[in-house]
Parts: sequence; C-alpha cells; structure tokens
Amino acid sequence: LSLFAIITFCLALLVDGNGSMKAYTVSLTEDTTHAVRKALFAAQASGKLDILHTERGEEASVDVLVLGEHAADFDRMVKENGIVPQLFDDNIESSITKFFEENDRERRAGGRSKRNIEEEPENPHYMTFDEMETRLKDRAAEHPNSATLQSIGKTAENRSLWLLKISNNDSLPIIWIDAGVHAREWIAPSTAFYLIDVLLSKKGLQLRGKYQFYVAPMLNPDGYVYSGTKVPSYVRFWRKNRSPTQDPKCFGADLNRNFPYQWGLVGVENITCSQIYPGHAAGDQLETQSVIATLSPIAEQTKLFISLHSYGQYIFTAFGHAKKEYPEGQDEQTTKVRRA
Repeated sequence: LSLFAIITFCLALLVDGNGSMKAYTVSLTEDTTHAVRKALFAAQASGKLDILHTERGEEASVDVLVLGEHAADFDRMVKENGIVPQLFDDNIESSITKFFEENDRERRAGGRSKRNIEEEPENPHYMTFDEMETRLKDRAAEHPNSATLQSIGKTAENRSLWLLKISNNDSLPIIWIDAGVHAREWIAPSTAFYLIDVLLSKKGLQLRGKYQFYVAPMLNPDGYVYSGTKVPSYVRFWRKNRSPTQDPKCFGADLNRNFPYQWGLVGVENITCSQIYPGHAAGDQLETQSVIATLSPIAEQTKLFISLHSYGQYIFTAFGHAKKEYPEGQDEQTTKVRRA
C-alpha cells in the first residue's frame, strides 16, 4: 500500500444490545490497520466476533459479525483505535428474514420452468439440500450416457456426499469442481449446479469431448442445512460442518482448513468454537476423508482442481500457507488464470 492508502473495513456486522444486527462501514488509515487487524483476530479467537470476509490490496476490507453480548467489546475496540463506524444497514436481521421470505416465494412459484433437457435451466431460488439431491438424480437419469451419480461418503449427520461424473470417455483428463465447503456461501453450490447444467447442455458438448468433469456441488450438507434453519437469524452465517468436538457446546470444523497438507500452520484457531477451527487433527473430518479417498486414485488423471467459494471476484492459486512460495508451473498457471 502507498503511504496515504486508505483501507476500508467494510460492512462490519454488529449486533446491538437488544439483539438486532446492524451493519457499519469503518475506514482505517494505514497507521491503524495492523493494530485493528490484530485486535479483530484476537476477538475472533475468543469467540467475540466472526470474520466473514477479508480483502487485501489498496481496496482492502474486512467483514465481521459481532453477536449482541459482545457489542460493547467491539465498540470499545473501535474507540480505542480511533475508528468512527458509519451505519450501513440498520437491521441485518430483517434483511435475512426478507431473503428467506423471497427465496421461499420463488420456490413456491415453481422454482424453474419446464425445459428441454439439452438447454440450461433458470435457477431463481436457492435450493434446499433435498432439492439438490433430487436435481442430481434427475440429471443422471436424463443423461444416462454422460452423467453418473455416486455417493462418495457420509457426514456426521448421515447425509450423502454426492459426486456427479460427467464423461463421454473415461480415458480423458479430469477436471474436479467442488462447492459448499463453507456452509454460508450459498452462491457457490448454486454456481456448481449451473455449471452442471451447462456441461450437460449443447454448450457443453465440445468440452465433454476433451475432458471429464467430476462435480461435487455440496461438500458440507450438514452445515448448509443448519445455515438455513432461519432461527436464530445469525445461524445463516454458519461456516463449518456439524461434527462433534471435544467440547459438547461447540460443533464443527472448517473443512477448508482440515486437509492434511501443511495443516494448521496459518489462518486457523485451535479453539473448538471458532469458525476457523481446523479440526482436532489433519484430515479427521468425514467430508475431508471422502474427498481424499475419491481423489487419490485419480490424482494423475486430474489436471485441474477448482473449489468454488464466495464472496469476492477472485481466483486464488496455490499456495495458501506461505507468502512467496509457489508450486511448479506457477507462471503458466497465472497466465491461464488471467486469460480466464
């Protein structure tokens, strides 16, 4: 950042003392950024807030969720660092309620119109997990020569982890696409389902002649279902799965941080209630184990691995555990990403 760069701490979600969530925009000067970031991560580690999103660069931002009983602590931290928050939304809880109501209306209206199976459908509402399972089974039945549905494992709450294999030739290179690792990122599985429909439509015919596509559109169904329970409304921001931990009051691990490679080095908190708790041990979650068991036998044939997340218009490449440390072929990868 330049000397006079302004960093925006954007959309801080604050729950006031009476329980209603409010949104604030807070601007930080470069002089205060380090101290405030440190304070935020310390507060998250102690369960006082949840960092929803971080964005770096000259337009850097951090989005956080603060529960009502910790609003005073957040307010104290803001004042100690000379920050003046500006109201962004005076009732986030109401916004969440309206979102659910609108989504339910779209579902009752029929979800999507009837279509030719070779065309892309419209997806006007976010699906329930049951609807996702039905959609996957429908696609496999509609395209018996191109799509095969497989359960690659079960979750702690006994939901299936589904993988749709889109292939006209099992000798072709594989592109793996997954989504829904973080429960609250609903647009990610919706995007995966859109990609499935594109790949199975006439538009996808040429791609199916070059690659196989293994699509796991919902890798965290337990967390996804929990994030849609509506009451209390802050559950909509749930991130982890729902596996039991050593603490009977705290559930779940951040599946994105549970994979064995360089496990637990950075960006985690070894506190069971934290939204970025990486699990008790590397690869100890059922969902993670299922992905590893499925990918390992096809590792050499798999040429691209894509994991869909939100929010932010970004394409991240390896590695995430260290700065200025890159895999072999990074220059070629970066060139192709920029073309995309």
